[in-house]
Amino acid sequence: MGCVDGDQAQRLLKRRRAEKMDQAETAHQDLPRRAKVREYLIQPLERAGLVRPPKMTAAEHEAMLDKLQDRLGYLPPELLSTLAEVLLRLAEGPLLNRWPAFATIWNNAMRLMPPPDDEAHIMTSWLASIEGPVARSGGYLVELHEFLRRHGRPPGNYEMGKIREAAADNGRRRQRIEEWIAKGHAKGEDRQWLDWYLRRLAHCEALVRAGEDKRAAKGAAA
Repeated sequence: MGCVDGDQAQRLLKRRRAEKMDQAETAHQDLPRRAKVREYLIQPLERAGLVRPPKMTAAEHEAMLDKLQDRLGYLPPELLSTLAEVLLRLAEGPLLNRWPAFATIWNNAMRLMPPPDDEAHIMTSWLASIEGPVARSGGYLVELHEFLRRHGRPPGNYEMGKIREAAADNGRRRQRIEEWIAKGHAKGEDRQWLDWYLRRLAHCEALVRAGEDKRAAKGAAA
C-alpha cells in the first residue's frame, strides 16, 4: 500500500480546506431570506451597539426590523455586510448609537443594489392595485412599469402625461416593427426591442391579473 508524500498531503489538506469553505459559502447563500438579513445585517449592528431611537416604541422598532427582513432579502450576504458597515457610520443620536430610519436604510440598500423587478414593492403593488386595470385599458402598462422602476414612486399628473406620450410612441414603433417583420425588412435591434416590449407587457399583465384575482377572492370570502 503506497504512502502519501509531504507534497501530496499538503495538496490534499488545501483541497479539503477549499471544499469546506465552498460548503460554508453555499450554506450562507442558501439561508432563508429573512434569516440572511438577521445574520448579516441586524445581528452585527445589534452587537456593535445600535439601539432603537427613544421616540420609537419597542413594538415599532420590532416592526421596522421585521420590515427590513421582508424587504432586504434580495441582497446577497456580502452586500448585507457592506450595508451594515454603511449604517454603522450613519448611526444617529448624541452617542451615534441609534438605528437610522427605515427610509435611510432602504435608500442605502437601493444604492448598493436595486431589487429585481419582481421584488420591487412599488411596481408589484401599484400594478396589482386598481391602477393596474386602468393602465391596461389605457395602453400604458409597460411605460408605467418603467417609470415605477426608475423612480420608485407613483407618477404625478404631469408625469402621467409623459407616460401616455411614451406609450403612444411605443405603440407606433411596435406597429412599424411588426409590419417590417411581416415584410422581412426588420433589423436585429428592432426585433430585440419588440421582444423586450412584449415580454415586459406579459409580465405587467400578469401582475394586473394577480391583483384582480386577489380582489375577487376577497370579495367572494366577504
